[in-house]
Amino acid sequence: MSNTRILACEFDYFQPRTIEEAVNLMVKYGEKSSVLAGGTDLLVNMKIGRIAPAVIVDIRRIPDLERMNGQDGFSIGAAIKVRSVERSETIALKYTALAEAAGQLGPVQIRNMATICGNVCTASPSADSPPALLVFDAQALIFGPSGERVVPLDQFFVSSKKTALGLAELLIRIVLPEPPPGLGSAFLKVGRVAADVATVNAAVSLKRDDGCFRSCRIALGSVTPRAIRSRPAEEALEGQPYSVDLVEYASTLASMEVQPSKRARLGRSTAEYRKSAIKSLVRDAIQRAWERASEKRGER
Repeated sequence: MSNTRILACEFDYFQPRTIEEAVNLMVKYGEKSSVLAGGTDLLVNMKIGRIAPAVIVDIRRIPDLERMNGQDGFSIGAAIKVRSVERSETIALKYTALAEAAGQLGPVQIRNMATICGNVCTASPSADSPPALLVFDAQALIFGPSGERVVPLDQFFVSSKKTALGLAELLIRIVLPEPPPGLGSAFLKVGRVAADVATVNAAVSLKRDDGCFRSCRIALGSVTPRAIRSRPAEEALEGQPYSVDLVEYASTLASMEVQPSKRARLGRSTAEYRKSAIKSLVRDAIQRAWERASEKRGER
């Protein structure tokens, strides 16, 4: 068994001061290089011998990536810690589901080190931030050898552990559009213990308009090899008046997105359990988002 207290492999370490310098290093060293932002996944994988990069490119001191601002929406730089997102008053007010997801992303020691962009780039089906970002129509701002490009986050996730990032490309920022007035949102999660990765998770955002659902977004984690939006569940709610039966129906549609996975063989959870859990989470998240939208509109 590997000694998890030390880094056994040797590597060269670089701490670039600009995005361009970081990308140039990634171009030079190619697949031999790994990017360090928070390090909560990278360092663990190095300690257990899963990976052994020859070069570490540390992006934590690039000023452009240390910025988080809320003009005309909100943007989160690649070096911004999960804890900063969790504690942001603007995010708590406008993007409540994201603040809740950040607050449940592992123990506080992890949240003090991990980054939101790093959590996105792991592309783990059980990651907490992707569903919360998907319900706000987030976009990934990417920089690489060919310059800058923008990818909608629901196209950024390709499969488990695989993203739309090309060779030597870097996710430099997550961009959230300004939410429509009166939007309510919620994030919920089920894990083996409170600080564990999600067995399943779900996020919902919606508006309330004369007692009807509007602008519905429902995103799910740990039900397929990548975080997804449940379009059938969204469409079932859109434009319809609120009712308990309708919420139950939409939750059932969301539960049908669950696919069998190897997790069951590892003793994590069966598809049947995840279907049941997702149905409950989505139902409760819809209800919570509905109540929050009501509060923002001043309705009772």
